[in-house]
Amino acid sequence: YRAEFAPALQAALNDAEPAIRVQAASTVAKIEHHFLQRSMALEESLAQHPGDLGLVLDGARHQDALAAAGLLDDKRAGEAARTSLALHMRLIGQSPDPATRVEAIAASGRLLLRLGHVGHAFRLLHASILRDGAPAPALVGPYLESLFRLHRFVELREFCMRLRRQGGEVAWLSLHPDH
Repeated sequence: YRAEFAPALQAALNDAEPAIRVQAASTVAKIEHHFLQRSMALEESLAQHPGDLGLVLDGARHQDALAAAGLLDDKRAGEAARTSLALHMRLIGQSPDPATRVEAIAASGRLLLRLGHVGHAFRLLHASILRDGAPAPALVGPYLESLFRLHRFVELREFCMRLRRQGGEVAWLSLHPDH
């Protein structure tokens, strides 16, 4: 399942044909059941091995995917996003791996934006963007969004010019992650 399928499933749930509605509901139930089983397994593993940062990362990614799936009501999606955010923030503070920390910062920034905490997202991402010469590609998209949503257009333009001076590849990769 990919979140891009959610609009089609939602449309099928509201289709005029009863057979299509039943099949769509069955599909949604199976997807939610899979997410629930995986959530319970990860929670149990984390309870048994609370210091295992690999399990924390798996749990954070899973909750992020659940929140972004497009199948949950707003309350449940928000709960999953907040759980993912807490796990990602734990990784930022505890992971010795720089790549894991960058992933956690980028995910936390996206989650904060989704939850409406734009200022917090900006501060988290801004500190990471300033740290090195060229920003990590995963940080660029959420950082640009935070600048835009805060109406910090001068900084947005300056950052884009900085990316352009650095070759533009970082920005292109962050906006086209499949390449």
